[in-house]
Amino acid sequence: MKPQNPTKPEDPMKPEDPTKPDEKISLVISTTRGTDTFEFLGTTKVEEVIHAVRERFELTGAGEYALVEKASGEQLDPDRPLASLKLKDGDELVLTGGGVNV
Repeated sequence: MKPQNPTKPEDPMKPEDPTKPDEKISLVISTTRGTDTFEFLGTTKVEEVIHAVRERFELTGAGEYALVEKASGEQLDPDRPLASLKLKDGDELVLTGGGVNV
């Protein structure tokens, strides 16, 4: 009998990737008005996350807003879904606007 390969996707002991499109991911997002935890599906685009954060913190000012990964300082592409960014539960992001934190 051939031994099973433990890295096959059907292996129930393999840890699940929290950024699969059909799974939820919990992110900690900061603005100058506070910090809160948000939960999104992996299919959610970064631009939708920005909208949700602006709504929660009542950020109605005009201008461009962006999400930046706190650990790397990398700005996230607004057209990409969260699952494509390899984010993990608990990752910290910062909402910026006009080049400054908002």
